[in-house]
Amino acid sequence: LNIAACTNISNRGLLAFAAGLRNLKSLHDLYLQITGCANIQDTTFQQLMESLQSLTSLNDLTLKLSPVGDLSATALAGSLKNMPHLCDLELDFSWCGNLTEQGVEPLFARFRDLQYLTNLSLNFNHCDLLGDQSLKVIGNSVMNLSSLTQLKINFSDNYRVTENGLDDFLKCLVNFRTIESLELYLENCGYLTDRGKERTLDTFKKI
Repeated sequence: LNIAACTNISNRGLLAFAAGLRNLKSLHDLYLQITGCANIQDTTFQQLMESLQSLTSLNDLTLKLSPVGDLSATALAGSLKNMPHLCDLELDFSWCGNLTEQGVEPLFARFRDLQYLTNLSLNFNHCDLLGDQSLKVIGNSVMNLSSLTQLKINFSDNYRVTENGLDDFLKCLVNFRTIESLELYLENCGYLTDRGKERTLDTFKKI
């Protein structure tokens, strides 16, 4: 479902869709893109995320949502707990300026439970309140995913990302032996220096 920039979509309409999702218990693949719908509130996105709890057979989940806040992130964390067979997860919450480190931490921490995950893609570009702590939690969560072969992380234009956060993240990757494809985007993170770039290249060579 792609309803990007559908400005006439209402909270009531999206809630009706969320209610229908609860009945699709045998669904294996789900793609949702809901961006640029100015009338949608975070409490509505929250209920949409909660409706995913019944989709216990999901193998592939793609969510491109904006603007969402902490309520939605926490609700999604709860739903992922019920998706033990998830293999492919893509989250694009770019330009969600209301997301905080405290709000996304339960979501990022949940990744460690997805033991069948082979592909993880995270786009939190222009999420201005996210920084070092988020990178650290992601690193700690994915470092023990023995099935993970593809990892893509975009934290570009997040000015709270510093050398400390990058170091913590890279330390988690040093012993990664299952990764076949790794992409890390940190453009326009103003506190990063050449030292950070060099350490990133050194870490990539060791993987």
